[in-house]
Amino acid sequence: MQALVQATPTLRLVPGWRIDRFRGDTLINTSGLRGSLQDYGPINQPKLSMIWSPSASTSVYANWGRTFQILTGSRAPAYLTSASQAPFGASINTGQELGVKLAPLDGLETRVALWRQDATDEVANMPSTGTTVGLGRTRRQGLDLQATLRASEQLRLWASHSLQEARVVQAYTASGVSLAGKEVFSTPRHISNLGIEYSPDAQWRLTLQGRAQGSHYIDDLNAQGKHGAHVLFDLSVRRALSSRASLDLQVRNLADRQHAYTWYDNFFWPSGSAQPMSSPGAPRSVTLALNLKM
Repeated sequence: MQALVQATPTLRLVPGWRIDRFRGDTLINTSGLRGSLQDYGPINQPKLSMIWSPSASTSVYANWGRTFQILTGSRAPAYLTSASQAPFGASINTGQELGVKLAPLDGLETRVALWRQDATDEVANMPSTGTTVGLGRTRRQGLDLQATLRASEQLRLWASHSLQEARVVQAYTASGVSLAGKEVFSTPRHISNLGIEYSPDAQWRLTLQGRAQGSHYIDDLNAQGKHGAHVLFDLSVRRALSSRASLDLQVRNLADRQHAYTWYDNFFWPSGSAQPMSSPGAPRSVTLALNLKM
């Protein structure tokens, strides 16, 4: 349910409410073992948004709302197979955002936003235990900066930069070690994007985009160091052959830069000991495609 309330000519309110309910069961293995999906009950998600537009070039907005996370997968603990298994409750995420959108010049749009999200009983695959357990209470917060410039009919530029932090507020490992204050693994501190699009005429469009992210911890104890930082560029060229056909050339990782995805493996064969594992990122790739609209 959602409503739109024009409180004043410059103030708009958008309240809403959503309820989710999950049910089901599955055949987990060939032995005939069946499991029922965890019963989370009705998951309530209220929300409220406010937009104040004192002028055509300025908007101040605020959002508050709740969402959720539940377990996924085709076996326990997402599906309960015995009465002894302790069920997990839905993780309720309460988020707030306060932002400003400005259009100080013709063709220029900017946005600045502060946000925070608090989660209760977040669930994760915990590297230190090799099991799916409650990560506990977590807090994510950050700052988003974004700008788009239409310099001319042919040229458009954009850039965004996000600073973020995700920490555990209260949780313990299976051995009783406190995770309070630890960073949530696989969460880089910053993510950036920038790009330029040039269309000299109706037939051609060239786009160059850069993307970057900072390093991040790969384990819940933050003991295995930070990994994963990279800066990559992509290029695309489109040639319109007709109103229904186009030829697209895409070059991913234009500079052929080396980068890796790194994680903390719970069982490294053949030693059986957990250690950092890395998978090389994709090298430069070139794709040529013909697009047809029927």
